[in-house]
Amino acid sequence: MVNWSSTMKIRNAVVVLMLLGTAVALFPNGASADYDFSVRKNHVDVYIERSGTIGIYYELTFFCSPSGKAIDIVDIGVPNKHYILSSATADLDGVKLKKIRRSEYVHPGIEIHLGGKKITPGTSGTLHFYVECKRVLYQDTEDKTYTSFRFSPTWFSPKFARGKTDLQVSFHFPAGVTPDETKWHQKEFDAHSLDDEKRIVFTWVNASASPSTQNTYGISFPKK
Repeated sequence: MVNWSSTMKIRNAVVVLMLLGTAVALFPNGASADYDFSVRKNHVDVYIERSGTIGIYYELTFFCSPSGKAIDIVDIGVPNKHYILSSATADLDGVKLKKIRRSEYVHPGIEIHLGGKKITPGTSGTLHFYVECKRVLYQDTEDKTYTSFRFSPTWFSPKFARGKTDLQVSFHFPAGVTPDETKWHQKEFDAHSLDDEKRIVFTWVNASASPSTQNTYGISFPKK
């Protein structure tokens, strides 16, 4: 199985890179280190298709510390360069965000401008973001008849992220996959269910996760 990375950077005071294997904090243009926030919620649903395309839907709630700087742009990394920018949508607390484009700092990635909805010190905001990506499925290393998928949700530098995060990761298997055909890797799921399209869903839950700890999840299913 081949890893793919998920990256988010909140820009105003810092650039924070989250990669599948590393977390790096950079300080562009002499920015100070006084950025301070918590990630109260990090929920992500990944919709997987046999074609190799996935749809990623994030729900992220940020709280900007009273001593921190306002969050005005969020950069979200994507698995590879084959993301579909035209599919990207975002809103903050239900207000549609129109300025979504290729990130200047995260490659590959997308930057979302919060505009008048920036998250000011002492306040919180919930960002909803969706994008589709291609070519993210790989040959399972244990069974040549299976396809493999591995994912790490966004995580943050411990220099800036505080407190605990309500982390929830859900993988929606392709339509037609049956319960006896599913496999999990790295960590066993906490719950399973069917979504509105009757697709099998594996969900991992950690109500008190560290926002700066990498968590990796994987599944496999038949290629057919």
